Amino acid sequence: ISIAACSESSTVSTTVIVKEKPTITQLTESTSLCEGQELMLNAVNGNPTSEAVAYTWTGPNNFVFTGESVDTMFPVSIPNFQANQAGTYELTIGGAGNCSSESRSVVISASGKLVTPTLTAATNLVCGGEAILLTASSENGADVSYEWYTQTPEGELFLIRQTSTPTMIISNASALNSGEYVVRILQGGCESGYSNTVQVTVLDISSNIIAENNTSAESGICEGGVIQLSAPFFEGATYTWFGPAGFTSDKPNPIITPATTLAAGDYFVVINLEGCSNLTSAPTTVYVKPLPDAPAIFNSGSACVGETVTISVASTIPTSDNDTLSFEWYNAFTNSLVRTTTTPNLILSNIAENQSGNYYLRLVLNGCQSAPSNETLV
Repeated sequence: ISIAACSESSTVSTTVIVKEKPTITQLTESTSLCEGQELMLNAVNGNPTSEAVAYTWTGPNNFVFTGESVDTMFPVSIPNFQANQAGTYELTIGGAGNCSSESRSVVISASGKLVTPTLTAATNLVCGGEAILLTASSENGADVSYEWYTQTPEGELFLIRQTSTPTMIISNASALNSGEYVVRILQGGCESGYSNTVQVTVLDISSNIIAENNTSAESGICEGGVIQLSAPFFEGATYTWFGPAGFTSDKPNPIITPATTLAAGDYFVVINLEGCSNLTSAPTTVYVKPLPDAPAIFNSGSACVGETVTISVASTIPTSDNDTLSFEWYNAFTNSLVRTTTTPNLILSNIAENQSGNYYLRLVLNGCQSAPSNETLV
């Protein structure tokens, strides 16, 4: 510095740091996605830095994603990709010191969505040794294949085979091939939804035909009730049922009413379908509980208002250790239930004048109600 012949000199220094401009490398390549897949885009900073780096992805439909990376990678994902999201996606990296990369772009296209197929069977009932023929609605275009599955009652799928045509044939079918079938379509890496399920039943001598009825050892029906027998229904089949006391029926699901104790026992059905071997079910056991005999009752005699009258059972009631027995006492004039007891007595304490009248009893033995007893006048 020089002023009026006076001068002085001094040196001042400063440091200038030049940082490398970020560059985009290893950018996701342009590709085509199936609708419903996840779009995942990424790139790497070719000039890595230890500082956090901001980045921005832009795309169709005003898509903008801004993030910050500390590991030189710049990911973004779009789940359930749809056709209207196809187009150009552009990435810009904002480096340290307000340095930004040159933008780079990638083009993502969408494959058409595959239509969920409809599955049909040539027949839902097949005789053993014949063929199961399944047909799916087809998909146009090249590189189409069909995956065929069986489905468990819990909904779990097991792949059987893959075909290039919309049909699947299982030759020489047996009862092991009975079940539910499902199909889906594959094309160009895309998958359709799973079709409707189709039930196919194969009848052969190994088929497990189950006969059933509406009773059980724990829950038999009472005498006079209704027995409902049932077996699997097959269109065009004939049925012959056999049971106790010479019972026969040609109905698939016969009814026996009113049931008697003679109807208790084992029943089975023989099913005949033209072209198939006769099929005989395992037996199903019907349980019928006898009604208790109508009881006889009496009372302790006339009484004044405020006194006690006891109505008692006069007859013997045969029971065993495991039986349950209760006593239902009724007003004969109104047929209304007065009281249920577990002992064979109805005690009317502090009796009132309006309690005068006839009473009767019904026994309930193991859930079965007897006919009414004689009436007794109080």
